[in-house]
Amino acid sequence: MTKLITASEIRARKGLSNNLNVDKELNPHIDEAQDFDLKPWIGVSFYLDLIDKFESSSTDADFLDLMNGGVYTYDGDNYENPGIKNVLIYLSYARYSALSNAQNTPTGFVQKTNQYSEPISNAQLTRIIKQNQSGANTLQQRVEDFLNRNESKYPLWKNCNKGNRKKSVRIKKIG
Repeated sequence: MTKLITASEIRARKGLSNNLNVDKELNPHIDEAQDFDLKPWIGVSFYLDLIDKFESSSTDADFLDLMNGGVYTYDGDNYENPGIKNVLIYLSYARYSALSNAQNTPTGFVQKTNQYSEPISNAQLTRIIKQNQSGANTLQQRVEDFLNRNESKYPLWKNCNKGNRKKSVRIKKIG
């Protein structure tokens, strides 16, 4: 699977060990973030178009703006688009964090320890995961605002099945 982000891009934003086996320990989480999070959000056709442009090293300014982000103007006001890559960094890191302190062995998952370190608690790990998921959701909303404000530049976004996008429900008052 073509990866839209690399370990070095994640490392630039998040703390990753230099000893990390990227192929075994990180790349599967990048694949999952793209396949399970990004693809349902933007739609299969738009996703495949992004992959095609990425594989061909497209220099299309609209594609680069969407992927890398930047400042744009809409109705006379300036806004920041964080870019799909930043969303994927947070999503991939959250997925990686969930299993980062577990090792799969023939007898099941174990947590390695040594005399110089102590693993964090489940509550601390859960907080790290939730913070990264929340960050991804915030960035995702800003990218979605960018896409909605620039629909004419992204016809596959305009035409994708917006009914399948993730939505959340807020309950403000009960009773």
